[in-house]
Amino acid sequence: HMICPRPYIDASPTTPCDPPDIFIPATYNLPMMIVEALERIGIHKTAVTIAPFQWHALAIGVFASMIAPFGGFFASGVKRAFKIKDFGDSIPGHGGLTDRMDCQTVMGFFAYIYVQNFARTRIAVDNVMSLVARFVRLPQVAKLEAFFRMRDLLVASGLLSNATAAAMQWRWQTR
Repeated sequence: HMICPRPYIDASPTTPCDPPDIFIPATYNLPMMIVEALERIGIHKTAVTIAPFQWHALAIGVFASMIAPFGGFFASGVKRAFKIKDFGDSIPGHGGLTDRMDCQTVMGFFAYIYVQNFARTRIAVDNVMSLVARFVRLPQVAKLEAFFRMRDLLVASGLLSNATAAAMQWRWQTR
């Protein structure tokens, strides 16, 4: 249920949508260096079948285990620079809630940047009517901007002639 677009989420036990590509397992050939390392320990694999989101989970996990603890070092450096022993006293002996959250700050920043640039998939509009419903709610200026951008895309893709596009422009200007 967590992989379906929002309009399809319900309480039924079956998934009523086709899952996005990021959740469909695919076979990936392993690099020769990894194949050789696995063979040294008795594992004979040349490929692995996993869903692409698992590669993203691996990347975030590796970052979390190797880099995120440096958030604590960074926070300690800030405290030393300002001659502060603890960021608070809400948890006695532990330096307060902020001291417990320093590596989560680094992880939150990394996770946001990673998802925005590598993991997020663009979900297609479910149907034309949902697109039209969104368009209708736009302010007039935004509607015109969307119209002219769509016109330019249609001309660029060859679905609309330059003469027709020019006529649209002329008709709009004469109103």
